[in-house]
Amino acid sequence: MAALPHTIRTGDNGFRHAFGTDLRSYLATHPDTATLYNAAQQSLTQSVNAEIGAHYPFGNFGWIVDVGGGNGALLLPILDCHPETRGTIFELPHVAEQARERIAAVGLAGRCDAADGNALDTIPAGADAYLMKSVLHGKADDEAEIILRNCRHAMPAHGKLLIIERLLPERIAADDALARENLLSDINMMVSGGGRERTEREWRALLVKAGLRLTDGFPTPGTAAIIEAEPA
Repeated sequence: MAALPHTIRTGDNGFRHAFGTDLRSYLATHPDTATLYNAAQQSLTQSVNAEIGAHYPFGNFGWIVDVGGGNGALLLPILDCHPETRGTIFELPHVAEQARERIAAVGLAGRCDAADGNALDTIPAGADAYLMKSVLHGKADDEAEIILRNCRHAMPAHGKLLIIERLLPERIAADDALARENLLSDINMMVSGGGRERTEREWRALLVKAGLRLTDGFPTPGTAAIIEAEPA
């Protein structure tokens, strides 16, 4: 949090100020740090996998694309529970390679692959569902909108977008421990990548800008909520 005062004063990305580059670029050139970072992200994902899987009918989809899905810690257990569903992990090249190794290790290479790319440029088209967990909270609104627009362009008319993120309340009660935890994450996102946690109202507004509409929400017992959207 040493960069927090700088971020508060200027609004600049605190990580970039401290290290001279953004987090993704730093991880791409520091493999040891990237290994630790990815292990931490996998641990966080595993802690909510069961909750997410139990609170949404993923078996309704024939093909799921997990945008920014890391090494598959979320998507692979979903596929394991739904043998009729196939999946694609869409990630930066150095992460996609790790995903391919894990896909092979768990025996799902027959119906899951990993595609290289950058969601700020394009997203694989034609899937029944697009999954994004803990991706957009790391982005400021302008970059988040670009990713959402790219997702909208990739989605067929029947497609669904499932955003899994912390959800801030419109007002914070003093005794709301979950809200305080999510606010701390909001500060962390602001400093590390210029991103933010968002309220439902803010998600609705961002989705509208990208040509999408929020259709439903699925709270889980933990910190994450599943936000469902579809083409407007």
